[in-house]
Amino acid sequence: MPPKKDYAEDDNSHDGIVAALHLVQTNCNNQGNFSCPNCTRVYQRRTTLNRHLRLECGMTPQFPCPFCNHRSKRKHDLLYHVRSRHNEMHWNGS
Repeated sequence: MPPKKDYAEDDNSHDGIVAALHLVQTNCNNQGNFSCPNCTRVYQRRTTLNRHLRLECGMTPQFPCPFCNHRSKRKHDLLYHVRSRHNEMHWNGS
């Protein structure tokens, strides 16, 4: 089997994203899991892997915790972190 072509991690251009999505289509293993071509993450759904490639893989976490040094890539994950680790049930991220 010929080696798969990888796209540059920092290539957020339309062509780079299209190339990544093509890799997603060819990167499904026998269990129906979809593995990221750039990291070790594996997903059960192609749409979840596509979101990972678009918004998370290779990106710096954008949402800092106001109570500690934790940073999240998604606001929802930061809200969960604050509520579960710091007992701030009414903190909404504003």
